[in-house]
Amino acid sequence: MAIKIGGVEPTNITFNGQQANYATLNGTVVWQRVSAVAFTVADTGASFSVSTTTVSWTPPSVGTLVGSPTYSNGQNLGTVSSNTNRTQTFTVTVPNDPTLWTNANQNVTFSLSDIQEFTLTTFTFADGYVSNSFSVNSNGVPSATLQNGASNLAFSISSYDISCTSITRSGVVSFTVPSGYANSNATLSSTESTTQPGYGQPATAATMSEITGSLTNIPEGGGSGTHDIQVTTPAGVGEWNVVYGGTGITPSTRSGCGDRSSLSWTVSANTGNARSGTITLYYGSSQIVVLDTLTWSQDAVTVTSYPQYGYKTGTSSSNVCNGIGSGVLLYTATTGAPIANNSAIYTDSNLTVAASAGYYSNGSEVGYWNGVNWSQQGLCGI
Repeated sequence: MAIKIGGVEPTNITFNGQQANYATLNGTVVWQRVSAVAFTVADTGASFSVSTTTVSWTPPSVGTLVGSPTYSNGQNLGTVSSNTNRTQTFTVTVPNDPTLWTNANQNVTFSLSDIQEFTLTTFTFADGYVSNSFSVNSNGVPSATLQNGASNLAFSISSYDISCTSITRSGVVSFTVPSGYANSNATLSSTESTTQPGYGQPATAATMSEITGSLTNIPEGGGSGTHDIQVTTPAGVGEWNVVYGGTGITPSTRSGCGDRSSLSWTVSANTGNARSGTITLYYGSSQIVVLDTLTWSQDAVTVTSYPQYGYKTGTSSSNVCNGIGSGVLLYTATTGAPIANNSAIYTDSNLTVAASAGYYSNGSEVGYWNGVNWSQQGLCGI
């Protein structure tokens, strides 16, 4: 009678590529290979592959792994510049079943290989630009240094204005990515900054002109105003210095660079004769080459001659009428006897010091002066 399993008679099968026939052993159906075969890498169940950078490794599921393989799972190999063969070498102890494996219970070394494909890296701005190399010279010309094959250096601003003093400049630096990269021939850009030094060269041509106030016939009481400086060569820049000559004008000197729209000057009050001077604009920092001049003048002090009178002053009208008292020289702003004309009296020729209070008489008229006004005016002897 035929043996059946679940009502189905067993048949011969193929196992791992080998013919296996069934038989009964103590009433149990078993399959046996017709003959044992060598244990191969395919029998291990191991797998190995490499992405562009990373190892994927599945250890053997059949047999026992001995030692460490060439690569570990998840190992990062980095990128490569060309396709690269990677071989995983590992050793397995074959299962101890001589009915299946001719090399049962032996240590066998196997190899699995895969190609790690190269990938193009991306070229960055930092790869092509030498850090902090952007600069602008005193003439306003920008420059920078490239590296690692970057080319076609360009600037968003090809020329900056010349500056008298140092100044921060910014601009976009660009270049072309070299071949052999994922972004080859692309243009990379970055905004960079630097300090442009001051021009530091003398002005070779410049002019001055009055802006406010007048430098001519400045009143005796003094005056002030402003003047400008226009540098024509090189335009708008260049070093200069100014000397303010003559008595009474300030400042005495000043220096600078480039155009100035409002430079102040002051002439003090005059105390004597007419005076004048010259404002001189010089080349560079020395007083050798004259670029331009302005002349100033101030009126002399006007001297006014006021009438003067000799009087006696005292504590009573009778005394001063009779010549008893102190003699005093009086000044007035008007011509004529001050008592009769009610004129203010002063003891100085500039009419700044009022006479002291008291009785005053010239021998024919008399009056009381309180320091501000007259009273009790009359004629002596009446």
